[in-house]
Amino acid sequence: MVKEIEEFADDRIQSFTRAAFDAADDQTRSDLTAELATVLGEMVAQSPDLRSFVYPSVAGLRALGHELWRYAAAGDYEIWGPTFETGPGLLITFTRDGARVTWRTVARPRFPGHRIDPALRTGDPFLPIVDRALSATPIAARLNAGTAIVLERLARGGGATRWYCCRDVADLAEIAGALRSGSRVSFYFDGRLRLGHDVGDAVASLRDRIRPNHDVVLGVLVDRVHLDMTLISTPEELDEAASEIAGATALVFGDYPAADNDGVAALTLVLPDEDGVVRRHPY
Repeated sequence: MVKEIEEFADDRIQSFTRAAFDAADDQTRSDLTAELATVLGEMVAQSPDLRSFVYPSVAGLRALGHELWRYAAAGDYEIWGPTFETGPGLLITFTRDGARVTWRTVARPRFPGHRIDPALRTGDPFLPIVDRALSATPIAARLNAGTAIVLERLARGGGATRWYCCRDVADLAEIAGALRSGSRVSFYFDGRLRLGHDVGDAVASLRDRIRPNHDVVLGVLVDRVHLDMTLISTPEELDEAASEIAGATALVFGDYPAADNDGVAALTLVLPDEDGVVRRHPY
């Protein structure tokens, strides 16, 4: 059966070469990803199970020049895509209901505060550790109910943080590749950190919340998952932060959150170190 699926996959996907995607303009590339999603969806519907479909399909796409590595997997989905080092490429989420295909530009974020280690590089031993840690939580299931704002507190980072916006399991896979060993990572699902589109409204909401020993945050979405956030302690700092993002229309703001972990409104976990051991670190 696997051999039959592999031959079927090869016949169906021959036109979706890496060269075709590289040569396409944005609209044509968008059309190609939609067509590939349709073809993969038809193929998975005819396969006996997800695993026997995914691996021949990935092998066929690799033979056509695509760089594909597994980001994450569970019983009902697998996500494959390019690495941070190899650049843009197909990002494919396989499920029993079909396939979601996008062309993901894997570029380093534009702000120094969001330096990303190339954690998705081939053979990185830490990525499976992150994958296991995240898979042991209900984060993927909670994303079915809505977007999470993610705060990564870096171990031994002197208070350094990194922020992300996570809408679905594909975003979760990309974020997983950026997380550092030993970090304390919080996912907030309850709207305490709000998404907004108007700087004036955000500033008005935050101004009355600033008080001694109570900080707020204001920031912008840099790309699909990365946030550039500013910690604010005074009205003057709020005005300065607002002036720097005037005109922005993809905002996140709210009180600086605690590392809550009730499993519903918020979920916090400490990532293992690179040897797989969870340790206590200063944050």
